[in-house]
Amino acid sequence: MSGRACLHRLLPARKGCHGTASVCGRPDAGAEECHRCGASFTCPHDHRGGNHMRIIAGTARSLPLKAPEGMDTRPTTDRIKETLFNIIQDEVPGAYFLDLFAGSGQMGLEAVSRGARYAVFVDNGKKPAACIEENIRFTKFEHQTKLYPTEVLSALRAMEGKYQFDLIFMDPPYRKGMEQEVLRYLAGSSLLKEDTVLIVEAALDTDFSYLDEYGMTLSRLKMYKTNEHAFIRRK
Repeated sequence: MSGRACLHRLLPARKGCHGTASVCGRPDAGAEECHRCGASFTCPHDHRGGNHMRIIAGTARSLPLKAPEGMDTRPTTDRIKETLFNIIQDEVPGAYFLDLFAGSGQMGLEAVSRGARYAVFVDNGKKPAACIEENIRFTKFEHQTKLYPTEVLSALRAMEGKYQFDLIFMDPPYRKGMEQEVLRYLAGSSLLKEDTVLIVEAALDTDFSYLDEYGMTLSRLKMYKTNEHAFIRRK
């Protein structure tokens, strides 16, 4: 859109960025278009590996996000992410959202884009933490987010008395039992409200039979081709 600058994006597009060096330093990075005013901007993120993620909806819709470089990550696909947010869409506006084992931070950032009041991210990996910080800056959500670059249980202890969350999402390594450790802690934590929704991304057929011991219940299970989302609430 000529004659006016886009006020909604972080970086303006450079002339001739298609097929030439861009802010990404990649010929395929190209110019993107602002969904509000049509002005162009250039993706500042690394496109290596084909692991492209975006904010799907809301105030930051279509903004690209970066995945941690050189990491064996398995970010939630756009299709699964959209399905999840369709399920919880009524819970998101005004919510406090906790993103555990956050990786790129895409889930918490999607929540803020869709109207969540605040998102907190936890990941103790050096590269994921740096990636989350970069994605926060690029989406301009610095004042609505907080990163804890430390181990999950340590971060949860540090949050006690500071937050109560409406939505908690976790995507721990599959089949290592880490979700059970976190749920055991949260069962007695002040971080949960009576109606907090906890969502665990897990391998298919993950065992949640222990929830009754923690005063929790599996309220819904959404299964996909290779994984599932378990929706958990207090009894």
